[in-house]
Amino acid sequence: MSSLSDIIIQEINDSGPISFCRFMELALYHPTLGFYQKEGKKIGKWGHFSTSSSISPLFARLLAGKLVDLAEKYNLKPLQVVEFGGGTGVLAREIVDYLKTNASFSYLMVETSPWLRKEQQQLLAGYDRVVKWRDISSLTSRSVLGLMLQNEVIDAFPVHRLVLTGDGFKEVYVDYQRGEFSEVLVQVSDDSLKSYLDKYVTKLRVGQQIEVNLKALSWLENLAAILRRGAIITIDYGDLARDLYSASRLTGTLVGYYRHQLQTNPYKHIGDQDLTAHLNFTALIKRGEELGLKTCYFSTQADFLLSHGLLEKLEEISQSDMPEAEKRQLLLSAKTLILPQGMGERFKVLIQLKT
Repeated sequence: MSSLSDIIIQEINDSGPISFCRFMELALYHPTLGFYQKEGKKIGKWGHFSTSSSISPLFARLLAGKLVDLAEKYNLKPLQVVEFGGGTGVLAREIVDYLKTNASFSYLMVETSPWLRKEQQQLLAGYDRVVKWRDISSLTSRSVLGLMLQNEVIDAFPVHRLVLTGDGFKEVYVDYQRGEFSEVLVQVSDDSLKSYLDKYVTKLRVGQQIEVNLKALSWLENLAAILRRGAIITIDYGDLARDLYSASRLTGTLVGYYRHQLQTNPYKHIGDQDLTAHLNFTALIKRGEELGLKTCYFSTQADFLLSHGLLEKLEEISQSDMPEAEKRQLLLSAKTLILPQGMGERFKVLIQLKT
């Protein structure tokens, strides 16, 4: 048992079973012992999982081109880019290198993890003239004229887990009995959960389990308030509700990642593994429309990259004089980004515009 496990057990002993959402919040974001808050590599070869930007620099270069296109199309000059949850800083570095020759811009990083912010600042030490770090509390209402970028951020927000029973929806709570964590079902009483189910969840089957990411909606509300004019770009894995709640996902989508190994038990490696669940993009789109955000693009990551020049970029690489080993590596990494059964289809790109 880790000390974080002890803290969670003590909370259960003091107050009774806790919601899975509270368990996930502690596992990932406890101020000193949560997965994202404590020291240690999270992303890349020596971490626990990989992101598109850590797999291939082509991802960032094509995305940067899209940022320039959006800035020109909607007259966002000088361009302000705000990246939330920037991981190791690799995505920011590649985008800034591209923007330096294409636009007048500033780049803000908003990062809550002390360890990841430290990694970002080390990697971007030579970029301090254009890259700055801010707390989200410093971004006031309508203060951003530009583009907000979040790549693999919302999937790690704590989620509620619900099960449709013959007696209606029940919520998964976490208990601790006889030396191990266990799950119990309690009646759904939160009005926010009931409203989410009514608005954003399609018909389910009895026994089906789903995740509800309430924070994703409140987060979007916050970003929409901060944005004066521009776009919010969300890249993450998930689906529209009709696919997310299909018969192929009767047990939901929650998984963990520990040293690049898929984990199905969230009660192992507490504080040492990532926990994540697919996004309901229908919820983000519908709530965005209510907030005045117009959906101007939604598709798979593969479609996005291919329609924004990936094949042309690969042709340039194949015809270049760079070393053959480097060419092969770039070609293989590009393939990973667009594989139909992998990142290419699982990841979606949503662009929501505020004019």
